Amino acid sequence: MTVIVLVVSGVFRKDPDDDKKKRTEQDKFLLAAAVYPEFKSNPKMPELEHDEDYYYEHEEELDKLYELYEAYEEQAEAYAEELVELRKDLEAYGQDKAVGAVADFTQASMQVLLSDRNGANRVYSPINIYLMLGMLSEITDGNCRQQLLDLAKADSVEDLRERSKALWNSLYQSNGDSKCVLASSFWLSDDLEGSYNKKTLDILAKDHRASAFSGQMGSEEYNDELHEWINSQTGNLLEEAAGNLKFDRDTVAALVTTILYEAKWDEVFYEDRTTPDTFHAKSGDVTANFMHEKQFGRYYYGDNFKAVFKDLNYDYAGSLGTMWFILPEEGTGVDALLSDPQLKQLISELEGYENAGTATINFAVPKFDISYDTSIIDPLRKMGVTDLFDPGKADFSPLMDDDSLFVDQAEHAARLMIDEDGVKAAAFTFVSESKSAKPEETEVLDFKLDRPFLFVLCSDTGIPLFVGVVENPLLP
Repeated sequence: MTVIVLVVSGVFRKDPDDDKKKRTEQDKFLLAAAVYPEFKSNPKMPELEHDEDYYYEHEEELDKLYELYEAYEEQAEAYAEELVELRKDLEAYGQDKAVGAVADFTQASMQVLLSDRNGANRVYSPINIYLMLGMLSEITDGNCRQQLLDLAKADSVEDLRERSKALWNSLYQSNGDSKCVLASSFWLSDDLEGSYNKKTLDILAKDHRASAFSGQMGSEEYNDELHEWINSQTGNLLEEAAGNLKFDRDTVAALVTTILYEAKWDEVFYEDRTTPDTFHAKSGDVTANFMHEKQFGRYYYGDNFKAVFKDLNYDYAGSLGTMWFILPEEGTGVDALLSDPQLKQLISELEGYENAGTATINFAVPKFDISYDTSIIDPLRKMGVTDLFDPGKADFSPLMDDDSLFVDQAEHAARLMIDEDGVKAAAFTFVSESKSAKPEETEVLDFKLDRPFLFVLCSDTGIPLFVGVVENPLLP
């Protein structure tokens, strides 16, 4: 799950007096709720209550069972059709163009967000930050906006808007077994009624599916509302990090985007095969619980690494994604992979990647639950976004007529965990703007992730959702 928060000093309201009258005590800060796609619940395969012989001996029960199977197939087909319809935007925009832009951003951001770890684990969400670039481009102008567009590899704000919508729709999925749920919101100040550009706010609401809130900046009550909204959208996986966020009295506005990810492995690990083993961490050897499986499949390699992937939730609706595990060659550190062009090609252009083999793979990976939070002001500056943070250069004129606004806070937090069943992940970014076929003989590959390694969690279309480094699986 991922959350991105952009806070800017200054806020807008549509009809403040009418809005206050319409709000209940329970949602008194809510101006308008975004409309998100609603899916039919994940169709469940009918379970047999008796053995097969029983049904053949009881014709009426057999007929009922056939009816249940027919209903299941109809529901499954309807759900798959809903997903296909939602994902048409990505096809129309150009999947290669959209995914390629996010892949470029991922490699650029990996080099600044995953380096200088000092033995600590790292994880962040490229797509979460990327979608925030789209929201930021809507409320900025001039060179300030151009720097965001350059980083996003977009031709214009309209291009990035269309791309962001296509990416959003391609990722959104929610059913009984898995989810990749995105949400967004913008937070306004009661003290700045009528100061905001309604056209810009309408774009955020319509094209970025953002809910609108208004309250007293700096108040404990409004801060609590922010925390509750983020926690509700991220499955409470980042409560501590979310609790550290706050609106100051001079905050002008805030943007928030979230993504909550949960999926089961397509083939789960058997718990009785999980055993303790040694992980060679930079700080010294530790004992971790390793999950094991033997599989016949593809592996990939570059000059500095070997990689395998594991699919998530592949069923009638397709796959919810793939998790790559990338192990540096002996004598090569993880940092050498952060700018590796072969790795970028593998993740973004799998079909065209030639360095691959087929083997019986003895796969072993430690269970882990890692998290990371940091300011992303310096990383964004290193990637070319500088004017946003300079009071003399920041241009927020599409948001409001005030030339003293600039971003003074930009925090990102993320968490990802894996176990025998699957993956859960979450993240947020807080930005505050203030004034001032099997052969008979096969190769056998032992792929044991027993030293620091890199992972990339991708959607089924190859969009990088989470990227991280496991330096020590026992550390958070």
